[in-house]
Amino acid sequence: MSVFQPRVRRPIAAALASFAALFLALAGLPLAAAAEPLAMFDEDRGIVIVTGLEASTLDAMESDAGSVILELQGAESGRGMLVTTRTENEDLHVEPRFALRHGETYRLAVSAHNEIVFENSFATAAQEMAIPRLISFSPSLRFVPENALRFYLTFSEPMAAGQVREHVSLQRADGTPVESPFLNLATELWDAEQRRLTLLLDPGRIKQGVGPNLQGGSPLVAGNDYRLVVAGDMASALGQPIGQDISTQFSVSSPQTAAIDPSLWSIVPPQPGTREPVFVSFDRVMDQATVQRLLWISDRSGDAVHGSIASDGTMWTLTPEQAWSAGAYRLVVEPDLEDVAGNTIRSAFDANAGTIGATDLEPSFTPFAIR
Repeated sequence: MSVFQPRVRRPIAAALASFAALFLALAGLPLAAAAEPLAMFDEDRGIVIVTGLEASTLDAMESDAGSVILELQGAESGRGMLVTTRTENEDLHVEPRFALRHGETYRLAVSAHNEIVFENSFATAAQEMAIPRLISFSPSLRFVPENALRFYLTFSEPMAAGQVREHVSLQRADGTPVESPFLNLATELWDAEQRRLTLLLDPGRIKQGVGPNLQGGSPLVAGNDYRLVVAGDMASALGQPIGQDISTQFSVSSPQTAAIDPSLWSIVPPQPGTREPVFVSFDRVMDQATVQRLLWISDRSGDAVHGSIASDGTMWTLTPEQAWSAGAYRLVVEPDLEDVAGNTIRSAFDANAGTIGATDLEPSFTPFAIR
């Protein structure tokens, strides 16, 4: 009786032996080095994420035995800014108390048990800066009265403060500058968004018979042409310049020296049951800023009609939120409403002292009907 003896093929056995030897050899080698730690800034979340730190370092951070220094590259204050840290998915998240600045390089150092275990620098993305544009000039009319008190410039972007005196000028048609036309205030007159600038022409030079007027005359002279120039290097709040000089041209008409009389205005009422606007045409150029705040319409109950208001200084419209009802309405003019020359319903700007009483604070009412 024969017994079957299995045979192992020599080539296969040799290969298996070689593989086993190689495996044992590799097992004796040190593991490949882990990925180097890296600091990255997450722009969307505003945090710094440090990857690749050893578990012992993360444990030390969680047990308050570690610390983080985050500061501008080159500052090397040793203190850094206020941050909070936490561990998430084996990464260290560092959240600054205040937002990091765009386009800067920062240094991040992580220490555990009083020893720096990681140090790296990273850069934040530069902020994309839009080129500012001058989008409107008021009064936006061909003719401006000689005694105009205010100009308004509106920009597409928030603008840097402290540059008006050097970058905005009033020039005659031949390009010669008008000397000191604007009232020099310690604080420039920007709106809350830093987009609309109010330029005050020096009232001392406009008001007849006072010293500056007698010495230098009015900045604007009837019958002449002028241009208001914004220099191309006037910059936005982010430091982006306009890029080229921008100018708006206008002519000067006779001064407007009479008080405002709303009875001279024309009111075009809408049809009842519609949301068509009511139109008010002025007999003069009104101050565009005050006319948006100090002119309104009341219904028969005395309540204000709410809606959207628009004005170019020569006309005012109110488009209501709700459809008009037939009935009686009133156009209300607050006493502080001004035209571009500073005249109000109480008095002309050049009125003699003492002619404006302290009790002249009642609004003016002009009735009209929608039928």
